[in-house]
Amino acid sequence: MDCKQLILLIFVVLSLWNKWSFSTIYIEEGSDACISFSQAEKIDTDRELRRENRVLCIQFNGSKEIGFIFNSALSEPFTCTTNDSFVSVCIGNITKDNEGVYSYYLLSMLLKNRTLTLATSPVVHQMSPKYIVEGTNFTQKCLYDAGTPPETTLHWTKQGDNNFRQQGDTLRLTNVHRNSSGTYICTAENQFSTGNKGRNSQSLIVDVQYPPKVVPFINRDTIEGRNLTVQCSFVAGNPSQTTVYWTDGSGFKQNGSFLHLPWIQRNRAGTYICTAENAFNIGSTGTSSQSVKINVLYPPTVSHIINQDILEGRNLTVQCSFTAGNPNQTTVYWIRSGDPGFRQIGHILQLRKINRNSTGTYICIAKNKYSIGGTGTSSRAMDVNVLCKPEVKMNITLRILKSERIRFSSTVTAYPRPTYKLFYENKTINNKMTSRLIKNAVNNFTVIYNQTHIQESDFGIYLLEFENAYGRSLMYVDVIPVGKPNPPEVKSVTCKTESAEVTWESSLNGGAPQTFTAVAMRDDRHEASRSVSMSDKGEKVKHRTTINGLQPSVVYSFYVAALNKHGETSSAGDISCRTSAVNAPDLKFLIGAITGGTVGSIFFVAVILFIFLNRKFQMKCTDRYSKSRKKTVEEKITGLQTNEGVNYEELKHADQIQQSSYEAIQLEDGDKNEKPSVTYESLQPNKEENKYEEFTGHKNEGKCVSVVLYYDYGVNLSRPRNKTTAFTKAMGNWQR
Repeated sequence: MDCKQLILLIFVVLSLWNKWSFSTIYIEEGSDACISFSQAEKIDTDRELRRENRVLCIQFNGSKEIGFIFNSALSEPFTCTTNDSFVSVCIGNITKDNEGVYSYYLLSMLLKNRTLTLATSPVVHQMSPKYIVEGTNFTQKCLYDAGTPPETTLHWTKQGDNNFRQQGDTLRLTNVHRNSSGTYICTAENQFSTGNKGRNSQSLIVDVQYPPKVVPFINRDTIEGRNLTVQCSFVAGNPSQTTVYWTDGSGFKQNGSFLHLPWIQRNRAGTYICTAENAFNIGSTGTSSQSVKINVLYPPTVSHIINQDILEGRNLTVQCSFTAGNPNQTTVYWIRSGDPGFRQIGHILQLRKINRNSTGTYICIAKNKYSIGGTGTSSRAMDVNVLCKPEVKMNITLRILKSERIRFSSTVTAYPRPTYKLFYENKTINNKMTSRLIKNAVNNFTVIYNQTHIQESDFGIYLLEFENAYGRSLMYVDVIPVGKPNPPEVKSVTCKTESAEVTWESSLNGGAPQTFTAVAMRDDRHEASRSVSMSDKGEKVKHRTTINGLQPSVVYSFYVAALNKHGETSSAGDISCRTSAVNAPDLKFLIGAITGGTVGSIFFVAVILFIFLNRKFQMKCTDRYSKSRKKTVEEKITGLQTNEGVNYEELKHADQIQQSSYEAIQLEDGDKNEKPSVTYESLQPNKEENKYEEFTGHKNEGKCVSVVLYYDYGVNLSRPRNKTTAFTKAMGNWQR
């Protein structure tokens, strides 16, 4: 390729580049500018200057001059000018609206594009003062936002030092010392199309310092939720005025020599740094730092525990999950709300063969011990609901006046909540009584029935049925008209010389408290004596009293009267017995014999000796008898233990009714608790009561019974009694 061909090729490439390439003109806002294009070589056709395809002016065929200007094409005034080399569009007071692409066309063929863009200066970010420790290296990068055009140059200068200049965006100071302090200026520049420069700068104050000295710390342990205060002690630098602040390396900063962390939480644990700064007279500062480790102690965290519904009789196992605290060594155990005696060690709760009494709230507690004393505790509660059929404790006997209303209640344990119905004895539903069910606990309910007006037909037996998805339970309610007490039943009467011991068994009290009086009658049916009044100890309970003031060797008949506010009844069939006779020696004869001589004296001594020996013998025998009887009595008392209340699964016939020895007391009007009460409690053996057996029918199988001596002196020992008292009474009878 020769030189001419190379020049031609370059010309063609330049022509194509000039045609298709874009050039940008950067003009400051508010200035005047002309956008120029080279004249087209061919002028034998029309040529146009356009902005965004809107024609601004036209050069007509055969002329380089502007033939026509479209003044409305731009919002601002403009002109089109031309000379032999260029054609231009000139705009005054350029605004952002004038930005855009300006084009030169030969007919419809694009010759050249030029873009008009408002020129802006770069913007340097502000920089905070920097405090440099003497003898260290320092760098500072100058951050900026580029302008238009974006090509930017940066350099650093130092105020007051014309010899200092560093090119680039980073200021570098090595091995700085105190005279390196001062104001450094970062300047950013870009070049406008008009030849002007866009420029912006920011100052950086650099202070070289020597620091104060912060005293080292001892690491601190604290408990989560407490207020923590740590003091930063320091030795002042030069100058002595010092600024102190705290940081933790994650953006936290707190000014002052005291670090205050109120209500500290575990996420605030970590290393905190105390920095002490002093302001030098020439503007520099010194810093010194020490760190302290804050260890926040906190309890473990027990996870949520799902409430448990479990069928009665099954085993329940529940695991308590927890997240360890700080420290992580954890003790876990279970307790039961309202049951101070329940405690299971470990994170697994196990309840085997669970029953309805196990229903309740169980709490998993996790604890750890803190190094500074105290413990961390976390807990979660879980409700255990034992699925069980209804269960009632007893039947009800209700004694009321005909003028009163029927009102009774019964408590039932069941889960879920049971339904209930009241039937007549013929198993038809009772709709006369109003009722409501009160929830005492999650598995404990009280049903209350009420009927205001009573007819004769309302007395009788009712069947109360409770039922839920797991079964049913039945109980009987016997509504009986109230009245006098049922007659007591006399069990035994033991006559002595001047008294008698009466034993009887109580009956129903007729719906009101009753008292008992034992009465002794002579043959002429006149009252001879009576006991003091005795309060009722409960239905089917044996009572015992003593009637004093009786005469020896007299037959008396005895009965027991029961009295309540409605009237009095007496035991059926009197029981009779004769009091013992007083059989004392002839005192005059004894005195005469004694005073008559030696024979009388010997006889007197013999009598005294006989009494003494017989007393000693009787005391031993009585003791032997008491010991042998004690076991027998205890065996009988054991046999008297009252059967506990029975829950009936199914009661099919009226004759199957097992009446409880309880009666429901009428609930008084206005009783807010509306809880059922009972008049009688189940028959329980009275451990303090002395039980005796009859001597009758027992053979004297090697046992001694010292009744001969006492019989001789008028004492009827039909029951073991205090030996000293018996002997004293015998002597008294003998002396009389």
